[in-house]
Amino acid sequence: MMSIDPQNITEQDCVPMQFPLKSLHLAQRPAGFQIVVFRSVLNKMKQLGRKSMRAEVGGMLVGKVCWDGEPFVFVKDSIEGKYTDNRSASVTFTSKTWDYVHEQIEQHYPDLKIVGWNHTHPGFSIFLSSYDLFICRSTFNAPFHIAYVFDPHIENRPASEGFFVWRNSQVVSQRPLIIGDVPAFRATHSNVWQTNWSSGNLASPNKTQNFDMTDISDKIRITADDVGQTAKTPLPPSAPVKQEPPKPCEQVIDVPLLGKLDIYAMVLLNTMLSFMLLILFFAFLALRPRVEVIPPINEVVADSQRNLKQLVNESENRISEKIEVCQTDLQNLKQKCDTIEKHTLPKTEPPKPPNSGSPAEKTMTEPPKLNNIQADKSAKDKPVNESTPSTPPATLPNE
Repeated sequence: MMSIDPQNITEQDCVPMQFPLKSLHLAQRPAGFQIVVFRSVLNKMKQLGRKSMRAEVGGMLVGKVCWDGEPFVFVKDSIEGKYTDNRSASVTFTSKTWDYVHEQIEQHYPDLKIVGWNHTHPGFSIFLSSYDLFICRSTFNAPFHIAYVFDPHIENRPASEGFFVWRNSQVVSQRPLIIGDVPAFRATHSNVWQTNWSSGNLASPNKTQNFDMTDISDKIRITADDVGQTAKTPLPPSAPVKQEPPKPCEQVIDVPLLGKLDIYAMVLLNTMLSFMLLILFFAFLALRPRVEVIPPINEVVADSQRNLKQLVNESENRISEKIEVCQTDLQNLKQKCDTIEKHTLPKTEPPKPPNSGSPAEKTMTEPPKLNNIQADKSAKDKPVNESTPSTPPATLPNE
């Protein structure tokens, strides 16, 4: 696929026309593809941009693609893009916009065609955004198509406007050649800067004002050349100026006595105030409370002692509480044991003294005596603590 480049423009695609060297005040034609535009066209596009300082506006560039051995674009006029979708960072040409542009070309510019487009970047400086490049690739993709960008916020600066052309399918910036049919308009309150830079003379009101959209360095260079030419002109000789030696001071300024006393009083007052401040400072240092700084180890020891005492007191309180509980439990246990003994143990009557009575009573009261063998057995079999119940004496059977 062939790249988009002005070198691919042929003579059949162009209108034969001589390059306007005289109008541009040039001795010879610059090589390569060039952009030639009227100053009035630039002023018209700038005036359109000043109407909208917050949203982008745009239009179409109409002119001719000319040939004089090499191609160049001659921009004759610009058509305002009406019915556009204007936003802060983009401008969109609608179908109504294209209908209006073609209608204007048929009515006013029948021998011209669209050679490019223009739009503004209010506050964004001069460049082509991704959306602008999309418009160039999709709509203005002919090798001779150009683009113009203007920032109304920095109009008085050199980088407030710029043209862009195709180079190897890439859009790059290029300086145009401007025909000064009208003076350049600048947004200032005076016309001081409306001068002719192209002729190299800062003051040339009789000549047609036009200059290329060069960088500010070119303007500085031209100004420096003019200043250098002026500096080379020698000044006329002048009479030497006699320098008289400085005269000694003859007048003595006499200060009245009252003024001297005021000065002395002020000096004395300042001295007394200084001494008073010093005395107050030293008194404050002497009378201020002295705070002894306890070493950190002393604080640690004091904290440990305090914690130890607290632990000892807590342990003593717990031990005393447990002792009291044990004592109360022991008393309750003793009371329970006493009540159990009262209810379980039999009541023993004291032994009665022997009475002299009948032998029958003796036999009833006195138990029979067992032999020693049976008594020993009964004593061994019975436990010590158990009380033997009182049983009637056993009677042996009679043989």
